[in-house]
Amino acid sequence: MASARADAAGPLRLTRRMTPSDAIFWYTESALPIFRPIIAGLYLLDRAPEVDRLRRGAEAAVAMVPRLRQRVREGPLGIGLPTWADDAHLDLDYHLRHVSLPAPGTRSHLLELVGKLIATPLDRERPLWESYWID
Repeated sequence: MASARADAAGPLRLTRRMTPSDAIFWYTESALPIFRPIIAGLYLLDRAPEVDRLRRGAEAAVAMVPRLRQRVREGPLGIGLPTWADDAHLDLDYHLRHVSLPAPGTRSHLLELVGKLIATPLDRERPLWESYWID
């Protein structure tokens, strides 16, 4: 796990070089796409979220957590550990996505869609996260 430090008033500071254990996952996924570690969450809400509030929350998170605005860069010729580099073209509209279920929008439809979303590989040329709100 990357070493990290944070103080109450500032953003999290992480090392730029990927840890050896993270690099193993990175290279294994490249060689064996079927092996893709995923972290996913599904929240069922009583009402639709406020889109502006979601965006403000994402903007605050990106400001505080460097990995949310960084992408992986491999060393020349694949030598050395990959590093994390700020993505100068970070596009929150790409990372924050809205999807509507077809009517009648059953729980089964929802779970099928979520299964498809998490089975889709992340774009390795961008920061490695996506967030969906589904109605």
